[in-house]
Amino acid sequence: MFYVSEIQTEAPCRFQTPLQRQVYAALEKLQIPFERVDSDEAIAMEDCVAIDEKLQINMVKTLFLCNRQQTDFYLSPSAASHFAPRILVMPLKLPAFLLRQQKKWTPCSAQK
Repeated sequence: MFYVSEIQTEAPCRFQTPLQRQVYAALEKLQIPFERVDSDEAIAMEDCVAIDEKLQINMVKTLFLCNRQQTDFYLSPSAASHFAPRILVMPLKLPAFLLRQQKKWTPCSAQK
């Protein structure tokens, strides 16, 4: 069974990344209230349903896709509560200078 904690309104005792620490520090500094839960790692959209129900939200996961030449890029968002085989794909037009600055992406299957 997928673990989801009770709702919490304070920062975690331990941070997983420096960025996570900075986000909670900014929320505290700006006095922005928040709710969070601890959970198992949510890999599939089906895993997000329990988190959605606990926090009463619609979590979204987004896939960033590209063609083999890495010239066409797409975003494919999906919400856990509306998960369906249907895929919405939005083309992205990225500026050429941005593309030149990026390192070539290598799929995991090519690294074996």
